[in-house]
Amino acid sequence: LWAWGDNRQGQLGNGKFGGDPCYSSPDAPNCYEAAPGQVLGLTDVVSFDEGFAALANGTAWSWGNNYSGRLGTGQTCDECVTATPAQMPGLTGVRSVSSSIDGGYALGTDGKLWAWGSNADGQLGTEALEESRVPVPVAAPTGVSKISGGLYAGFALVP
Repeated sequence: LWAWGDNRQGQLGNGKFGGDPCYSSPDAPNCYEAAPGQVLGLTDVVSFDEGFAALANGTAWSWGNNYSGRLGTGQTCDECVTATPAQMPGLTGVRSVSSSIDGGYALGTDGKLWAWGSNADGQLGTEALEESRVPVPVAAPTGVSKISGGLYAGFALVP
């Protein structure tokens, strides 16, 4: 998996991030990467979206900022940045991932759907409005074949 562009919040997964200096000086180190570089530590990627990847072994990984629990790793700080992919706890059998604003979704090989992050508009599909900093089951139908995250919304295709 390769990435390039804005890296102010570690979203390229290359082990570096620009942080606050980028906002006052865009030429500060590690703010942007114009040349593609490899996302660190990931092999056998079967699905990816901004800041998330699913591997052939069924694990899910995240990197970047943690606003509203976006990383799904259980970290309690909003200002945390993970510039190198970290495995998301509690997820196995993942076949695809999708990002959304301040969160994400994972689809299991069993057709079950998981979500994490912000839930201000009900985008986690948990029938409540609390955010979750770890993956939680979505109250969606089983047998989901495809997922997509949108602007404060999630989508699932059931054949």
